[in-house]
Amino acid sequence: MHGVLAGFSTAPRVKRRQFLRVVATTAVACTVAAGGWTDAFASTSRSSTVTTRDLAALGKDYLAAHPREANKAWLLAQLPGVDATAPVADQLAKLLPEIAADFAADRVVAVDGWVIARSDARAVGAIALGA
Repeated sequence: MHGVLAGFSTAPRVKRRQFLRVVATTAVACTVAAGGWTDAFASTSRSSTVTTRDLAALGKDYLAAHPREANKAWLLAQLPGVDATAPVADQLAKLLPEIAADFAADRVVAVDGWVIARSDARAVGAIALGA
């Protein structure tokens, strides 16, 4: 077997982005199928481990790396379905379809060791700016 170990395939491997896309799509599909868009997100956003302060800190890191986006009105305009008169942190569940679309289209950014959807990054950026 010329350099191939018995039992191992020479077929191409799944790339990281393809894997992440499948995982994100599967998670969204399972959440929708269970009827729990809001419930699934609300339970994590209110947990003691993730606070609005944590989201704002992540948003500050995003804005430091993308200073041209440090405009609250502009960021809010990029977040479909978000009411600019209410706190963004309370509306994150509205962004789940856009976040899934971002992952599917490889619109992701690396922020402080996290790979997150661009719309998610913009949401936490808006939170950091007081939205």
